[in-house]
Amino acid sequence: MKKFYLVAMIVGAAAPFYLFSQHFAANGFGLSNFLAAAFPNSAASGLVADLILSATLGLIVFGREARALGVRGFWAVVLGTLLIGFSFGLPLYLYLRESRVEADRTSNRGGRRGTQRKTSLDRSLRSSASSAV
Repeated sequence: MKKFYLVAMIVGAAAPFYLFSQHFAANGFGLSNFLAAAFPNSAASGLVADLILSATLGLIVFGREARALGVRGFWAVVLGTLLIGFSFGLPLYLYLRESRVEADRTSNRGGRRGTQRKTSLDRSLRSSASSAV
């Protein structure tokens, strides 16, 4: 899955960069122009509001999960989401989480203590997955 998350990060960064660069080339870097273009009508405003709310909720939930699981580098997820977009931040978090799970599985092969930690990590992942539903 890590390769899939890397591809998703690349696409999730390239698409917004391409579209934002077209907008900024045509309209400059003014915030008022950008907001006017982001909210031109009710339909687009609904999509933008949905994205902002989803990204905010995602950052809160993923931040709590990252702290509980010991996922390092969550600051990059926040920064990537704010500067590029949720289409980049979400796969970046999933990549970091998967890396953490793999590291735990690798380190847990050697002894009983590791098995206990793996069980609590798996339990925490299941718990966060079931609470998301």
